[in-house]
Amino acid sequence: MKNKILDNIKTVGFDLDGTLYKSTKEMDLWIRSRLYGVVAEKMGWEVEKAEEEYEKRLAEVGSNTTTLGEYGLNGKEVFAQLWEEFPLGEFSREDKTLIDGLQKLRKKYPIFLLSNGGEKQILKKLGYLGIDPEWFRPFVACYAHEGWTKPNPGGFLHVLEQLELKPEEVLYVGDRVSTDIEGASAVGMRTMMVYGESSKADVSVRTIEEGIEMLLA
Repeated sequence: MKNKILDNIKTVGFDLDGTLYKSTKEMDLWIRSRLYGVVAEKMGWEVEKAEEEYEKRLAEVGSNTTTLGEYGLNGKEVFAQLWEEFPLGEFSREDKTLIDGLQKLRKKYPIFLLSNGGEKQILKKLGYLGIDPEWFRPFVACYAHEGWTKPNPGGFLHVLEQLELKPEEVLYVGDRVSTDIEGASAVGMRTMMVYGESSKADVSVRTIEEGIEMLLA
């Protein structure tokens, strides 16, 4: 059943990581362990101390990229290297239901992608997932632009400018409150939380497939 809040939506945008593929515990552990290691090396700490301090700071600032910056690290460069090494194929694969859903959705709404990451990283991940990057207009790799890393408004405002729509006519779909939901809401976009629930989102759904079904209703 379609949520009334979606009645006036004219375009739908997506986050990538954790949204177009679901993050797993194993995936999160792989990423976190490497982030702790980078911080530990930079600060001269034991990994256990790096983990404690990192998680404390992340809870305060809400962004991994920003948190890395707090320790004098270039978050974009750290994640660029991390995603080069990340074995996404071991954790995720093509989801035919999702691919079919996106193809149907783009016949009803223009769709766009706004993701923290570099273009090369994003294209590599979409390739693993069997999703054509040409489906998304605009296609925004936030790391390619200074000051656009979510939840900063730069990328969201660029999307609104490109689409020439009112913020309330745009729905942004993401899995993280701090970067996706709060970032999009701050510029006036509607928001959909996937794989979780948040009172800060206009709509919360259990899976990305459920969200697409709601939009197609």
